[in-house]
Amino acid sequence: MDFFLLDTNLFREATKSPDNKLLNALIPALRSRGLEFGLSDLTAIRISPFALLETLGVVPTMPPKPDLKWRGRDPKEIYRELFDYACEFFRNLPELQDGRLRQKHAEQVAYVTPEARPLFDTCVTGILNRGIDITGVFATFLADDYFFKYPFTRDAFI
Repeated sequence: MDFFLLDTNLFREATKSPDNKLLNALIPALRSRGLEFGLSDLTAIRISPFALLETLGVVPTMPPKPDLKWRGRDPKEIYRELFDYACEFFRNLPELQDGRLRQKHAEQVAYVTPEARPLFDTCVTGILNRGIDITGVFATFLADDYFFKYPFTRDAFI
């Protein structure tokens, strides 16, 4: 099955635009590819974890730069230590806790046009209601992002 990842701006415009122009063009385009909206696990329409957070209006706090000593250490060990540090930080953020995410969901769903509700439910509500550790999922994605954007110095490993 092919998966279709909707751009954050496209998703926002499709779900919250009062005139539904984009949604009215998007639905037939997706249906022409055999995609329907619904909460089924087989639904192939997705948004990224970062887009989901943005949709909910959640901007996670970034961890402070840790005081880690890396000179002479194995790069895999460094990755694991930095990843674990960031993951633990994100896992404990109040704004990423399940209850807070559900509160933000309730706030945002009020702005979704009725015609766009199936798309919103597929991409946002369905993910939040899967019964998974959503805080852990976000913490993992954010920790990876933190690691890849980490400002290593040129002489950090020498």
